[in-house]
Parts: sequence; structure tokens; C-alpha cells
Amino acid sequence: MYYLMASPLPLAIIAHIIEEFVFPGGFIQWYRDNRPDIASGITKSRLTIVNLIFIVLSFMPLLLGPSTQGLSWLLALSSITAVNALFHIVGSARTKTYSPGEVTAMFIYLP
Repeated sequence: MYYLMASPLPLAIIAHIIEEFVFPGGFIQWYRDNRPDIASGITKSRLTIVNLIFIVLSFMPLLLGPSTQGLSWLLALSSITAVNALFHIVGSARTKTYSPGEVTAMFIYLP
């Protein structure tokens, strides 16, 4: 059961990042448009590094297995994805626009 829950995590994160930056893409501009107060800090390189780290960390539950540490990583990473999903959903609701990443957030991250 543990591996059934941990295995899809890296794929879910990769699918979400593809929606944000590749197809349909546009997340960086959407974020800058809706957060002009921090727009200068929203750079492609910064988001690339954050997402690469997140992808690498998403394999930790699989590497650690069904141990206390593995479960802790799985719960922590699942919490981060849930918060990210809420970020996209709330952001779309506030701006009344599509937030790139919203579809995978709703249909992959939350379930």
C-alpha cells in the first residue's frame, strides 16, 4: 500500500511542472502579473531550481521505503503539493483567470 501511494508522487509533480511551464505554460507571467510586488524575484532560474529540488526530493519516500522516515517524507511532500494546489485554486478564483498548473493541482495533486 505504501508504494502504491509513494510511486505516483514524482509523476504528479512532473506533470504539474509541465502544465506550468510547457503545455500550456505561462505560469511565470501569470504569477508576475498577479504579484507585482514580488515580480522581480520571480525568475525562470529560481523556479527551475526550486522545481528540480522538488522533483529530486519526491523520490525520497521511494528510496526510504515504508519506514518512519519514508512515511514522514511522503506526508511532508504530500502536504506541500496540497498547499500548492490551494495556491493555484485560490489564485485563479481571486484573479478570475486560469492559473497554469491549476488542472493538475485539482485533478492530480488533491486526490
